[in-house]
Amino acid sequence: MTTPYGHGSREAVIEARGLTKRYGEFVAADAVEFTVYRGDIFGFLGPNGAGKSTTIGMLLGLVAPSDGEVRLFGLPPAKQREGLARVGGIIEAPAFYPYLSGRDNLRALGHLRPGLSRERIDEVLETVQLAHAADRKFGKYSMGMKQRLGIAWTLLHDPELLILDEPTNGLDPAGMIEVRHLLLSLAEQGKTILISSHLLHEIEQVCDRLAVIQGGKIIAEGAIDELRAASTQIRIATSQPERAAELLTELDGVAAVRSGPEYLEVDAPDASSATINMALVSAGIPVDELRIHSATLEDAFLQLTANEQKVEVAA
Repeated sequence: MTTPYGHGSREAVIEARGLTKRYGEFVAADAVEFTVYRGDIFGFLGPNGAGKSTTIGMLLGLVAPSDGEVRLFGLPPAKQREGLARVGGIIEAPAFYPYLSGRDNLRALGHLRPGLSRERIDEVLETVQLAHAADRKFGKYSMGMKQRLGIAWTLLHDPELLILDEPTNGLDPAGMIEVRHLLLSLAEQGKTILISSHLLHEIEQVCDRLAVIQGGKIIAEGAIDELRAASTQIRIATSQPERAAELLTELDGVAAVRSGPEYLEVDAPDASSATINMALVSAGIPVDELRIHSATLEDAFLQLTANEQKVEVAA
């Protein structure tokens, strides 16, 4: 099921086109394509080993693609360094000196950024809500605080785009909430954010658009609400399930019909419910119950990975 979508004049901040990475016979990323637009909180979702970190490495210039290209802010690959200067990124857990304070860690690493002022360090600590713990040793920080300090490091040069690989990995629920609130706050300040994760709940909480990767391939891209809507099920209870399934399989707009223990599961837009009901009644098939099951992101993800076909939906 493919629905075309357009973004008008929205600026593409990341364009991945045919990104492929081979390690011998193993293909870690296979012709990966997606677009992140300015202002997006974009989720890059997939199970462990799906190719997320390899793709993130190529976006950040840390992994050389075997084929394909990355365009940052519309710049050609030859100007990748210029684009990367406008990006802040974290690959997995940030590393800091445990015996230094949060502020001193940023000062020590700040030598890598010429012209960085103490005022800027204090400003980003305030942004990530660590000003109260700026003089506490990093080794005494909670996991959520450590991750927020890592994000503070990426913010020191005031990037337009943040690329974060598994920013909530290993965090307890409180730490996840801390990072989630920070990301939403940064988005309100005008940052474009790409978040790579295997945690569906976290992606659903903060992102508006996403791409789903499985086995190194993109299998879906679009707005989360539209992906959920595309995975809506109509559940039907009838005393003649075999006849109903045969009829519905041939009906326009029905993607699939599955037999459950209590009802038929019909993959179709919720707007099709009246048409489905009429078709069954007209054929003399009794409808004991018909109800719409609104899909969660988990439902959509499971359906997409089961179908293994690329889906694009409206943004």
